Amino acid sequence: LTTFLLTEKFVRFQDVDFHERRRPIFNALLEHANYLKEQEADAYQALMASRQLFDVLEFYKANFWWKPGRYAVLFGIEGREDVQLDRDTFEFELMQHDVDALQHNLELTKLDFENAVRSSLPDFEPKPVPWAWRNIPLVKS
Repeated sequence: LTTFLLTEKFVRFQDVDFHERRRPIFNALLEHANYLKEQEADAYQALMASRQLFDVLEFYKANFWWKPGRYAVLFGIEGREDVQLDRDTFEFELMQHDVDALQHNLELTKLDFENAVRSSLPDFEPKPVPWAWRNIPLVKS
């Protein structure tokens, strides 16, 4: 067996535009969190009830764009060395139940933030976040 055959491939969609638009909203949340740490006895509760956290969660909901249907993807791979790679297109299909499961993840983002915020507290045990991952087969076009 080769290392290539033993490597698990994990694909995430990282839309550069999404991250650029999210940056100021997320930075406002981080600034508010730092402010609360200095001002509030219970900064955690104040942050979880803050407008800044609400804005981040609403941004995620407003920018959920998966719909049922077929998608075509072209993978771009970068490395430290110049490598000549074939650029193949692949397709996958999302059914309504896939979209519903992915959309349910939006409700879990607050729990994920809660775990992150409380992680520095003594004796904190993070709550499991049951993300609904989709294992969709990719088919070469």
